[in-house]
Amino acid sequence: MNRIQDNIIDLSGLNALITGGAIGIGREIAHEFSACGVGVAICDLDDAEGSTVAEEINQKDGKSLFIQTDVTDEESVIHSIDKALDTFGHIDIVVTCAGITKATPLEEIDAEEWDTVLAINLKGPFLYLKHIAKHMKSRNFGRIILFSSIAAIAGGGFVGTAHYAASKAGISALTKAAAKHLGPHGITVNAVAPGPVRTQMSMSWIPTREEEVASTIPVRRIGEPEDIAHMVLYLASRSTGLVTGQTLIIDGGVTIAASKNIV
Repeated sequence: MNRIQDNIIDLSGLNALITGGAIGIGREIAHEFSACGVGVAICDLDDAEGSTVAEEINQKDGKSLFIQTDVTDEESVIHSIDKALDTFGHIDIVVTCAGITKATPLEEIDAEEWDTVLAINLKGPFLYLKHIAKHMKSRNFGRIILFSSIAAIAGGGFVGTAHYAASKAGISALTKAAAKHLGPHGITVNAVAPGPVRTQMSMSWIPTREEEVASTIPVRRIGEPEDIAHMVLYLASRSTGLVTGQTLIIDGGVTIAASKNIV
């Protein structure tokens, strides 16, 4: 039994690149990966926070570097991949956590805001898929985890409206397309779709509505970053070679509750 338990999440010898790794869920994933012995490249625009996370990991005898990255810029994405490869030699896992949301009502969203949300939330993951594929195919192994949201199901949510929902629905479709294309090369592509989670993004409503929102969730609590990180670690492991093209909902049951609870 111990042998089976030890091998359920087998990440030994692997290296990961995480976008949006400076804060929130991405930061938690970076620390969880490092605790499992994974080398971690943290890609984010936030130089101060990103550098801090890398330093925290290295101080605990982990292996990490920070690469300031604009996920909407193709050259910046290529640079981040090249630098991670120069440091670690190979990248086995890519997790695209970088994301943005706006609470703007549909009729008030201008074209610039629409483009910004779609560029960060959907174009960025596409660019990483495009440019990591050749490297992973050459090694016949890869684990790619993208970030969708229950907003893709509900058409918006606690922190996002039409452009956010559209970008996250696009992630679920991109996940399926990439999984079919890359599957023959030993590469799995999956997405996670969090529900309400305690992060900086949700701080606009948690302080005043946490008890109210929690009462509508079957498990009766808001998610924590580690709830999402643990699923990402599982999807990144060698044990999940038959799991691909899936969007895994991690919401405490919000989307199976009565329709009035899906907001």
